[in-house]
Amino acid sequence: MDSQPKKPTLHLLVGLPCSGKSTYAQAMQAEFPSVILNADSWELALFGSIFPSERHEKVHDQLEKLLWGLGQDILRHGSSVVLDFGFWAREERDYFRQAAGKLGIGFMIHYLDTPLDVIRERVISRSVRETEFNISYEDILRWNRNFEPPHPRDPDTRIIKLI
Repeated sequence: MDSQPKKPTLHLLVGLPCSGKSTYAQAMQAEFPSVILNADSWELALFGSIFPSERHEKVHDQLEKLLWGLGQDILRHGSSVVLDFGFWAREERDYFRQAAGKLGIGFMIHYLDTPLDVIRERVISRSVRETEFNISYEDILRWNRNFEPPHPRDPDTRIIKLI
C-alpha cells in the first residue's frame, strides 16, 4: 500500500451542453475520487429553470464564482475537485491551470468530444425533463461557434470521444 498521500487535483470538464460532462463526472469517481461542483444543479435547485434569461447569466456566473471559492477550500484541505462548468474558452482553462499551479496541486482537463448529432439527440430527450435546462439545438449550434476545443497536445488533457 502506498503510504504517500496523493496530491489533490483540479479537474476541469470541457464540452458543450449535453456532451455528457455530468454523467462522465459521476463515472470518473472510481478513477479520480473528488468533489464534483456543478453550477447547473445549484441553479436549478435554488431558482428552478430560469434559462434563457438575463437573470440566468448573472446567477450562473455568480454560482460559478462561489463554487470555485468552495473548490479552492476543498483543494487546500487535500481533496480533489471536479469543476463541471464547460470551459468553452482556452483563456478560461489557462486561468485555472495557472490557479492550480499557484495552489501547488495537480491539474487535468477532461474534454468530452461528442459529435453534434449525438448532442442533438440528447437535447431532445433532455427537453422533456423538468430537472434540466430546456435548451434548444439552435442554442447548441450558436454556442458551438464560440467553443474552443482543447488541442490533443495541450498539457494535462484527456480527450474522451463519445459516440
